[in-house]
Amino acid sequence: MNNSSSNLDTTFSSILISFMILQQLIFVVAFIGNSLVIWIFFTRLKLKSSTNRFIVSLALADVLSGIVTGVQIFYFVYPGMNDNMVTCFLRYLSINYTTQVSQMTVMFTTFDRYVAICHPHHYVRVMTRKVAIILSLLPWVLSFASVSSPLLGWHIWKRGCKCEYLLIFERGYYLTSSVITYSFSILTFIMYTFILKTAWRYYSRVKPVGGDTSCNHGTNKSKTMERDVRNAKVTGVVTLAFSVCWLPFMTFPFQKGIGIDQISDTGLTVMNWLVFLGMLNSIVNPFIYAWKRRDFSKECKRTFGCFKNQEDMSQTSVEF
Repeated sequence: MNNSSSNLDTTFSSILISFMILQQLIFVVAFIGNSLVIWIFFTRLKLKSSTNRFIVSLALADVLSGIVTGVQIFYFVYPGMNDNMVTCFLRYLSINYTTQVSQMTVMFTTFDRYVAICHPHHYVRVMTRKVAIILSLLPWVLSFASVSSPLLGWHIWKRGCKCEYLLIFERGYYLTSSVITYSFSILTFIMYTFILKTAWRYYSRVKPVGGDTSCNHGTNKSKTMERDVRNAKVTGVVTLAFSVCWLPFMTFPFQKGIGIDQISDTGLTVMNWLVFLGMLNSIVNPFIYAWKRRDFSKECKRTFGCFKNQEDMSQTSVEF
């Protein structure tokens, strides 16, 4: 009996250690990858378009997501942090905050592509520089207002309460956060439906006569449309990645919000790993940009090429 108990403890400890190591890997990769995205868009690609502003905002949210993931290790190393209401709340609210910022930014990026593709004649008038800046900042403000409510009293915390996500907040908070997530996802999906329909009509009408270059104005419009469609594809992949990573987890707070309190031990284990899946979302976007955006991929190669050339030059100087 003692041997089996010892083996169980060892197994649990190994799983916990593996989980903490994976969290730190996410922190490192998310921080480096998204910092690179921010640096390239600021210094090389500049904030020339509203799409680039949204990408920088999303990368900043992913950097913070990586940091929040890395900080989770302190709750294992210093268990006393779970006994304090504020530190316990911050453990989960910080994740909720960066997640909501990311999703709202993705939705506004989709809106930007929707206007550019479905209403191109109104794009310049609608998506002005001022509007783009406001839409880039709005997710940070609205998300803060949303997640700060438990700190203002929307909780059921009691002294000695176990610091578990589904046990510390009011039922309405879980329902609100999950409904917001699903609502934004539905709105994004609806906009993408119109984007795909418009892009399909464009390719079916323009491509067959694409060889006719007699009208430069028409050619320029075609190039603009193709660029907008390419950017929409990038945003679509980012949206899909977010949905795959986070929507499965949101079923648990939604169940809690509508009054389903009974969750089995297996369900809790699944929920914890789905949170980990959501955290993985913070590292995938830089790879999507490198895969789908030619300008970003080109600047990445140029940047690392410069580093390589500098290293080669330093090695050559040492040899001399």
